[in-house]
Amino acid sequence: MLVTTMNTIDRNSIDTIILDLDGVITDTASLHEQAWKQTFDAFLMEHSQKTDQRFQPFTHSDYLEHLDGKPRFQGAEDFLRSRDIELPPGYRDDPSGFYTVSSIANHKTRLYFQFIDSQGVSVFPDARTMLMKWKIQGYKLALISSSKSCRYIINRAGLESAFDVIVDGNDLVTMKLKGKPHPDMLLYAAEKTGSPYSRTAIIEDAVSGIEAGKSGHFALTIGVARTGSAQQLADSGADKVVFSLKELGVQASLRNINEVQTFNHLMEDLFSVIALKKCVLFFDYDGTLTPIVERPENATLSSQSRELLERLSKKYTVSIISGRDRAEVQSLVNIDSLYYAGNHGFDIAGPANTSYIHPSAKIVQPYLSRADEYISESLSSIGGILIERKRFSIAVHYRLVNPRDVETIGKELAAICDVINGLKITSGKKVFELQPDIEWNKGKAVLWLIEKLFPIPSLSPNTLFMYLGDDITDEDAFREIEGIGLSVLVGSHGSMTAAKYHFDSVTQVYSLINTLISLK
Repeated sequence: MLVTTMNTIDRNSIDTIILDLDGVITDTASLHEQAWKQTFDAFLMEHSQKTDQRFQPFTHSDYLEHLDGKPRFQGAEDFLRSRDIELPPGYRDDPSGFYTVSSIANHKTRLYFQFIDSQGVSVFPDARTMLMKWKIQGYKLALISSSKSCRYIINRAGLESAFDVIVDGNDLVTMKLKGKPHPDMLLYAAEKTGSPYSRTAIIEDAVSGIEAGKSGHFALTIGVARTGSAQQLADSGADKVVFSLKELGVQASLRNINEVQTFNHLMEDLFSVIALKKCVLFFDYDGTLTPIVERPENATLSSQSRELLERLSKKYTVSIISGRDRAEVQSLVNIDSLYYAGNHGFDIAGPANTSYIHPSAKIVQPYLSRADEYISESLSSIGGILIERKRFSIAVHYRLVNPRDVETIGKELAAICDVINGLKITSGKKVFELQPDIEWNKGKAVLWLIEKLFPIPSLSPNTLFMYLGDDITDEDAFREIEGIGLSVLVGSHGSMTAAKYHFDSVTQVYSLINTLISLK
């Protein structure tokens, strides 16, 4: 097997994943709550003045208990009942106001769209990542929402075409379906995908959704606790509760390098699938496309290697993911048809005006300048040290340093990070590096490129992704590509790795490249 399925949602037993919209895919649940609170607080204030009762504002608990995940009319009616307030139901086209249940629901909807227009639609990053990975793994994806504005919202988010099936509030009306906690919407969505309930997983963030999943007897009902509601979701019967959808992905486990499959194993696996797939390749530069050398400036690409990479790029999508400055590695490789991610992914560029700089990286540049001054003052006298200031990081190479001075270098860099906020220390082969203290790395850059180059609807199991790298910093990419492709450690950086395969040397990298060129 090229792709393992040790995740909670197992491809061997699950064909379809049905996801709620608000609170699972988009962060519009907070806008819903905001609109409900503004609506009900205004209504309750008016009601207290008319009835001479104490004003009790709408609370977060009110939202979770009576409104979250339910059709708006049903939710409004449930909340009013909880306050012992009776209003006529009214008609669905009642103007917004406070005289019928429908008028209150319509008032909330008007506010909600105002918030959407002013604040936009926010997609949870883990949701975007997992939708992409699930499409690559071949799952059918269905989206449900009790809101009639579901398609508008998911379209604003740019994800409508990611789903094979969408069931929303309009279907509730036309198909005469009951809202949650009844399972009608989920059952209808599963039927539209053609998947049996026994091979369908449900992901919900609300208690009413979990209850609907359990009563529908689906294979798996999962709660995602975005707002600290984990215990409530568990108590309502969720088979599993997670805090991020990424917890449901295939988790890469560390393997002893001596137990990782070899070059020959990869060749056997590759021949069995490559003819059926399009291949997307990611390479580190130093130690992967060129051997490790004592000084970074001496790691140059031979003309023969450049020719092979150029031929490879005419048949496959090829990217270079490097710790070097993006402009530097782009100049070293010098092939216009490739994509380049420098500074461990903070700076990306490529064909068709592809360009991305992590927005937070620019903010810390002044901090890096201060750190560079400190490093020059405190460490430049150490023999053999090489201090390399990059655009979004500072590399301190100690390959030529006396081993007894390495600990001193590490302690001094740690002290600098204590003084200057916004920076962190990472390590690689004979190098310390000061980087922006941001959750971004080579793995995140790989996911960004996949999403940029392959819109989610175009992704399928027929796309084979492969990442090759030699350093500790490549482990982030090995972990991200687990479950959607192949990872190869070139050489070694220790005894453990998340990579699935191990190459002894750069020579085997070019043997792979030659094989790939010959296959198509």
